[in-house]
Amino acid sequence: MTLRTLGGLSVEGVTFRREKVLLLLAYLCLEGPQPRRRLAELFWPEAANPMNSLAQHLVHLRGLPGALAEDGPRVAAGMPCDAALLREAARRGRAGEAAALYSGAFLDGLGIPLGNDLEEWVYDTREALALEARAALLTLASQAAARGQREGAGEYAARALGLPGAPPPDELDLPRLHHYLTLAGHPLATQVERDARTLGLDLDAAPQLDAAPFVGREAELAALGALAPGQLAWVSGHAGMGKTALLEALARSGGWTVLPGRADLPYSTLAPLCSAPPPVPTRRWPPARPPPETGPGRLGTGGRGHPRRAGPGGPHPSRRRDCGHGPRPPAL
Repeated sequence: MTLRTLGGLSVEGVTFRREKVLLLLAYLCLEGPQPRRRLAELFWPEAANPMNSLAQHLVHLRGLPGALAEDGPRVAAGMPCDAALLREAARRGRAGEAAALYSGAFLDGLGIPLGNDLEEWVYDTREALALEARAALLTLASQAAARGQREGAGEYAARALGLPGAPPPDELDLPRLHHYLTLAGHPLATQVERDARTLGLDLDAAPQLDAAPFVGREAELAALGALAPGQLAWVSGHAGMGKTALLEALARSGGWTVLPGRADLPYSTLAPLCSAPPPVPTRRWPPARPPPETGPGRLGTGGRGHPRRAGPGGPHPSRRRDCGHGPRPPAL
């Protein structure tokens, strides 16, 4: 048996209508073992005898095989729960499993009165689980886009946008949603653009990259996708091994900027990251120094550093060269 809390509240395969009893079980599933007194004060804050109310509800839970694990003053859940399974799948990086488990908002349709603290827990948990499901769907959209499956990426993004129980996308999710929806030509991209303008965000257009399916290099793509912001990776290999295809797949996955190498100007590869293009380096020569005072018969310094005889007026300007060095252009 499994406790279903996403999209409703029930026990799989069992007809059980007591919502407060199942809510108590859901709390234990998600929050772990709890002291009895803590549960009594949270669930029945205004009851004349909260511990008695808890005892009565625990009697009903004992009627569900394997639902409870009791250890003196503490109580724990002994039944699997879909919300807890979703959290575990998300923690282990199993995005497909986490997305499949999310069948609706947490405790959707719950109709019993709750105390302030318990009501706040329900709403906070509902939002947190929806955000984990949205993150899983965006991960699946990223993987689909990386493989050139634009329609699949758009479908995952559309699900993430309209996820039941989730808050409106924030300034971090909107660019990713816009990226995948635009790649797929999905009509919801316009809605995301409106939401972004409301928040003052300027969304860049999705890059027009080759949509050919990406085959192989799954381990390398996963390693690059796992890099945290600010981390670097060096992609190298012989010609024809798929380095460009790997980077294009990474760019399609969203959240990345791939800069094609350029050899025309120093640091020109990084120009798209700058507010202004890098300046063209020019060699600056220091001003010419006045010629040394020489008289007939004295040696001056020639242009190549070799001694030569100076005439009455010193070295000829057209033949004099300064041996100083200006700033060197940066090396790549």
